[in-house]
Formats: sequence, structure tokens, C-alpha cells
Amino acid sequence: DDLKLEDLRKLFLLSGGHPYLLKIASSEINFQSIERFFSNFKTGDQSEFEKYILSKVISDISEDERKVIQYALMLDVPFQLDIEDYIEGISFISTLKSLQEKFIIEKLNNNSFVIADFLKPTLVNIYREETSNEYIYNVIDYLKYKNNASVVELFSLVKLLLKAKLYSSANNEFSDLISELMREGHFNLTASLINQLLDFDYVVKSWSVPLYILGRVYRMQQEYEKALEIYNEGIIIASDSFLYSNFLFEKA
Repeated sequence: DDLKLEDLRKLFLLSGGHPYLLKIASSEINFQSIERFFSNFKTGDQSEFEKYILSKVISDISEDERKVIQYALMLDVPFQLDIEDYIEGISFISTLKSLQEKFIIEKLNNNSFVIADFLKPTLVNIYREETSNEYIYNVIDYLKYKNNASVVELFSLVKLLLKAKLYSSANNEFSDLISELMREGHFNLTASLINQLLDFDYVVKSWSVPLYILGRVYRMQQEYEKALEIYNEGIIIASDSFLYSNFLFEKA
């Protein structure tokens, strides 16, 4: 309430109007004068302001908070409170509340939580080397046994299975997912997910079901050259599969 219009203009220019940076700055200003806050910045450059905000947010992360952050970063999708069952040795609710108060974790309208987008690249760089296999297997179990998992969550599960080199499980989960999407008529979404996964890991090119479904989507959309290219690839990899004759039929 005590800020002058010129202070607001200066704050807006420093932050570039970024809502996350403005939120952190407003929190900082509650504990010091606006003059003292601005004295932290020598150049008035936005990058200097961003570095200052980042240093404030991540300077006092506790061990329990670090663990929750690592799980959240590994998921890369919104998580819900039931992830508590897969994070051992911490007081989950109080840790989550602390992370929210520090603006590291943000709540979504559907009782889900996410890492603030602005912080993600920095946190990934900090914790990339620290994440153990225990984390990835716990996150896989969290997604695998989740009630009413969304398409985004199931797709995230497949990518984590690939990351863990559990190729057979990843193949089965992805085949089930895209087969269900095809039955429901979500053809464009199915093609998009398959292409994303083909770019994510080269091993997907050896899976016959996704190639068969992608070829069918292209054929239905009258993208015949794309369909033929996919069918030719499928015929090569499916020589000993039940889909071999299907690929030949679709190509014909």
C-alpha cells in the first residue's frame, strides 16, 4: 500500500512484468523498505534481478524439501497428495506447505501441485546428478497404480519407464494407452503422442504397435506417403510379429 507509482514502474521494469518474479519481490518487500530492496541492484538489469530472486528462493531449501522437489521434477506433470505414500522418511504435508510458502511449489485448481515454471531449469541443473534409481522407481509406482490416471500422467509413466530402461513395460503401457485413445476417436492426439515418443527414445522405432497405429492414422487422414513410409518400417520390424500380415494388408 505504501508503494509509489514510480516504485511500481521500477519494479515492473526490473521484473519484466513476470508474475512469478513480482510475487517473490512483493514478498521480499514486506520485510524491508522499498529503498533497501532496490539497493540490491546495481545495474537495474532484468538478469540481475532474476539472479537475486533465484538466490532468495533456493538459498535455504531443507533436506526434506529437496526430496519433494526431486520427485516433482522427475514427474514433470502435476502431482497430487497421494504421492505422499511413495516418499519415505519426511513429514510430507508440512514440507509441502513450506515449499508453497517459499513459492517453489504452486497449487492448481484441481488439488494438484507443480514446481513453478520459472524455477524448473535452475532446479533441474542443481539436482540432475543427485537423483537415484530409488526415486524413479517410486515415481513409476505412483503413476502406475494411480486411480483414474490422466493421459498426461500415463504418457509420463511411459517416458519414465523408458528412462529406467524398462522397455517391455514401456511398450505394453504405451500400446494400451494409444489403443484406448484410438477406440475413443482421439486420432490426432494419438499421432502426436507417438511422434513425441519416437523423438524421445530411438528404441520406440522397434515397437510394432505404435507404428501400425501411426500408419493407420496417416492413412485415415489421407497422408498416403507418410502411411506407406510407416508401413514399410513396420514390415521390417514385425517380421516375426502377429502384426506382420496386418502391415501388409494396410500397405496394400
